[in-house]
Amino acid sequence: MKSCKKFILLNQILLLSLSIIIFNNCGKGKSDEDLILELVESMEKLIEDHYTANILDLLTENFRDMENRSKDDMETVLNQYFEEYSGIVVNILATHFKVLKPAQAEIQTDVSLSHGAAKMFRKIVAYSGQTYRFTISLKKTDQKWKVFYAEWRYVYLEELFPESMKILKKLFPKLR
Repeated sequence: MKSCKKFILLNQILLLSLSIIIFNNCGKGKSDEDLILELVESMEKLIEDHYTANILDLLTENFRDMENRSKDDMETVLNQYFEEYSGIVVNILATHFKVLKPAQAEIQTDVSLSHGAAKMFRKIVAYSGQTYRFTISLKKTDQKWKVFYAEWRYVYLEELFPESMKILKKLFPKLR
């Protein structure tokens, strides 16, 4: 009986030790979900700062969008957009994961976009932007997530994810 209790206690200690080791190792590296969310957040800043080359670095070589535009085409699109619009403000609202596999993911992200010379004033006073839903497919190669497909469409405020609307209302309290 004593040997049975010792065996059970030893197994419990072994399981506890193993759990601690696994938990500690998991905490050291970032999850794929965390890495993808960081990529989305980095795009926000890169767009606001008009860093075309850095944005293009986040796309795979065989990137395509919903109009079958390539990575090279996107360079032209981005440069034209940045020339036409100043004071771009991007607010990433909410991101939903539709697919998350070891080397492939698909997300949907609600984004608020606005532009103009009164960038800071617009952030303080009220909302004057447009909302979009981006569907983005990503691939992981060489331990880095990159976008290989993207599409977007304008969405009305009523179509936003519920948590997106909450974020938007916090950013712009006068928004109804």
